[in-house]
Amino acid sequence: MGRAYLAWCPEAERRVVRAMIATVRRQGHSLRDLKVEPRSSNTVAVPIMQGEEVAGTIGLSFFRSAATQRALTEELVPALKQAAREIAVSMQRLRRGRG
Repeated sequence: MGRAYLAWCPEAERRVVRAMIATVRRQGHSLRDLKVEPRSSNTVAVPIMQGEEVAGTIGLSFFRSAATQRALTEELVPALKQAAREIAVSMQRLRRGRG
């Protein structure tokens, strides 16, 4: 449904989506839209990469009261990125083991 909507929505909306994607790529992580319920929690996610391809994502949902923006950017996002790197290494090992 989302792709069908994006294919036919106004160009202005597509520009907004492209800008959001560019921001996520630049930051290396994504955050759930603040307007999404429940507003008392949030989710952050990072990609699990295999070379230049995304093999999956790993995310963390948390109560907003449990983490400040500073803790998010200085502690949680780096921890998720490290976990994603470790998962990517494990996936690569598993892939080699099948060959």
